[in-house]
Amino acid sequence: MDDLPADLVVDATGRGSHTPSWLESHGFDRPKESRIDVDLRYTTWILPRYDDDLDGDRGCLVGATVARPRFGAALAIEGERWMIAAGGYHEDIAPADLAGFRTFAAGLPAPEIAQLMVSREPVDGPRAYHFVSSTRRHYERLTQFPDGLLVTGDALSSFNPVYGQGITVAALEALVLRDLLTKPTSDLARQFFRRAARLIDVPWDIAAGSDLRIQSVPGPRPVRVRLINAYMARVQAAAAVAPDVGAAFLRVANLIDPPQSLLGPRLGAQVLMARRRAAPVGPPAADRRAPLMEVPRPRDLPFGDSVDADPPLRGQA
Repeated sequence: MDDLPADLVVDATGRGSHTPSWLESHGFDRPKESRIDVDLRYTTWILPRYDDDLDGDRGCLVGATVARPRFGAALAIEGERWMIAAGGYHEDIAPADLAGFRTFAAGLPAPEIAQLMVSREPVDGPRAYHFVSSTRRHYERLTQFPDGLLVTGDALSSFNPVYGQGITVAALEALVLRDLLTKPTSDLARQFFRRAARLIDVPWDIAAGSDLRIQSVPGPRPVRVRLINAYMARVQAAAAVAPDVGAAFLRVANLIDPPQSLLGPRLGAQVLMARRRAAPVGPPAADRRAPLMEVPRPRDLPFGDSVDADPPLRGQA
């Protein structure tokens, strides 16, 4: 094995990073960790995709609920195919055999995933995945850290994959590093970890709160978390039938807008009004679809997260 000298080494080896143990073996402190033990398991299949599937939509997300903590997704991918995923928490496992998976999908809070699964034969799969815990390593709290070393991506904070945040957060951390490298500094690690921590704070807190809606997930549930979860469940329920709420929700879920943007009086009124309308079962009417979202260049510190609720959230091409 050859030694490669470098001015800066970035650990992007994922949640299995060995940096904590390497630090300890060289006389440094290990970073403290925050963990949410979700014990999440899901199974994926690949299906052929046709133009009239889901009434022309290119995605469907079915969130877990308190009463029925199962989730599912149908996502359009290359080659005119669907990637289908479904799963649950702890012992609620989507089977890896086709018949069992179809039965499991039929138990989701909305029917779209099951309808796709029974209408055709898979072209690939199954693939089974197990995610034990969301983990955040608090390097920003260390008083000493080696020069020329940084940690980023899942090695810094690994999120429950249901929320789809990991790659986005890693990209935003790369922007933080880019900005810091434009100016020479003697304390790069301290500045990077502190800025990255501010970036991670809100998506981590909301993701943790959403996970704690599931009764089998251990952890404290203070009043603040319960109130936020109750409101966010209503937001996603409204997103399935109110286009403006759907667009606002997607901007928060994709880390473009802060979650506070969902608390405005106009949007709040739409959330409350949407409760009086029955959520559609099956393909929604064309005029109920959320408008396409234009994704701007990320700001310095965007925040956001995805939450779960009863009806499916549908997306257009």
